[in-house]
Amino acid sequence: MAITELLLTNDLGQVGLIMCQVLKNIGATVIGTAGSPEKCDLAKQYGADHCIDYNANKNWVEKVKELTNGEGVDIGMDKPINFPS
Repeated sequence: MAITELLLTNDLGQVGLIMCQVLKNIGATVIGTAGSPEKCDLAKQYGADHCIDYNANKNWVEKVKELTNGEGVDIGMDKPINFPS
C-alpha cells in the first residue's frame, strides 16, 4: 500500500522535521500540526504540504478532513516514546 497522506502531530521536533523530508521523497502528502505560525512555517520549510496551528484552530481534525476531501490520512504519527536515560 502506498502512503499518500500522512499526519504528523505536534511535538515531533527534529524527528518530525526529518520525517517531512523522507515522506516527501517517497511522494506522500504531509500534513503537520504545530503550536504557532512560526513552527508551521518551519514544518513547511522541511517539506510539509500543510500545517495546522492547533492553538489557532482548535478543531484541527476537521481541517485535516477538509484537506483530504473527507478521506482522512493513511497514517498518523504522534510524539515518539521517550526512553529513560
